[in-house]
Amino acid sequence: MAPSLIGQANRLIPEIEDYSKVLSEMPRATRIIALGEFYFISRGFDLIRFTEYELVDSAYERCIVGECLESCDPDYQEQEVKRLKRAGYTPLEIGAEIESYKLHVGQPVQTVFRVAYCEFPIKDKSGVKVSAKQIRGVFTHADYMGLGIASFAYLYLVDKYQYLVCDTLQTVKGATLWAVSMRKHGLVEIYDTKNENFIEELGEDACGVSGFIPWDIGKSDGGQMRRREEWGTNKINLTPGACTHIVNILTKRSMNQ
Repeated sequence: MAPSLIGQANRLIPEIEDYSKVLSEMPRATRIIALGEFYFISRGFDLIRFTEYELVDSAYERCIVGECLESCDPDYQEQEVKRLKRAGYTPLEIGAEIESYKLHVGQPVQTVFRVAYCEFPIKDKSGVKVSAKQIRGVFTHADYMGLGIASFAYLYLVDKYQYLVCDTLQTVKGATLWAVSMRKHGLVEIYDTKNENFIEELGEDACGVSGFIPWDIGKSDGGQMRRREEWGTNKINLTPGACTHIVNILTKRSMNQ
């Protein structure tokens, strides 16, 4: 079910095709319905237009596509972004304001990000069944990794759907996003899908605050040693498949935490 690590080079092997649908292209669907769009400025001062789509008769329920809108005056755009930050604008407000300048009109547009997600029922802490969204695949263009694009899309999903569940299988980079970046923006908790209960909050070193380890080393495919090295000092369960019933769930952190 969840955090088992896989190698980046092994994302497309047939055994795990369910995880690795090629999201560098739009997922197949009989109908694609645009639900809305929003804007974000990456750490490289690029204007990113995110569009959320509903996918009819597809392997995925919905997806978000991120497009980089090139600026005719990148230096001015960077200056304005910095000014708006100093003025206290939120990231969404900054994105919307920069888009309104129309510096991107007539300039090249490049798809740099896609994330696909599906319905995933869980029980909340009071035992009530609620609907969550589970990440089912992510693509980020190599030139745009590490610029906060995936993190911002995930936070949008949490704002809209309240619960965001980690992917079924994860590369080390994908797992690190949850183990480090997501914890900076919200509450990440470990959840047992078999017993339908939250175990504990995810803490430092990819480990629960009381010691539960939610990631395992993954299948015996010849890449376990490499994955362990890439995972560094983070905690890992060395039994392949030991965490197949475990997911990590991101929610907003309450004001008193």
